[in-house]
Amino acid sequence: MKQVQISPSVMKLEFFIGIKVSVWIVKHDQGVLLIDSGLGIFSRAITQQIGLIGELTEIVLTHGHPDHIGGVKAISREGIIPVMVDERELPYIFGEKPYPNRKKAQKPIAIKEVKPLDDEGLLEKGLRAFYTPGHSPGHTCFYHEAEGVLIAGDLFTSKKGKLQDPVPAFTADMDLAKRSGKDVLQVVSPAVVSPCHGKDVWL
Repeated sequence: MKQVQISPSVMKLEFFIGIKVSVWIVKHDQGVLLIDSGLGIFSRAITQQIGLIGELTEIVLTHGHPDHIGGVKAISREGIIPVMVDERELPYIFGEKPYPNRKKAQKPIAIKEVKPLDDEGLLEKGLRAFYTPGHSPGHTCFYHEAEGVLIAGDLFTSKKGKLQDPVPAFTADMDLAKRSGKDVLQVVSPAVVSPCHGKDVWL
């Protein structure tokens, strides 16, 4: 695991399993929140790092693909700590229907309850949620406005210091994903964009 301190409040934890997979720890006045949970094999390292920083108040998800929700059960202590996602992701996360362009529904998330995102609660912790569909139906980015950090999930990848399109094989609607990427960058002017699969890109 590699720790990247993107800004005073935002830390990225990077894991490499053939590709880079990342999660983010965001400090706020009441403790810390976690954005995405990675794969289950990352859970212990993530939990230990959180413990060095503060008390975990919630987990928020950019979307419900397995490499973003696999550690939820362990890190949330089987749902004791709230887990939230855009409500458009819920049918896919719970295995009720397959993601677009997938033949089968994925294995349901390993906790009983996932709540819709609480936009007001996130704002109190310094984050704005932006609905950015395309990679998945309810994909969401999170912007730390005070520090100029756009936590992009799978909206982008990166290569050689430049933003790239999301991974085509796992993207439901590439045209929509590209539009979402352009739209969010027009609404906010981040100092840095932090994708899950790739290095951070400073703008």
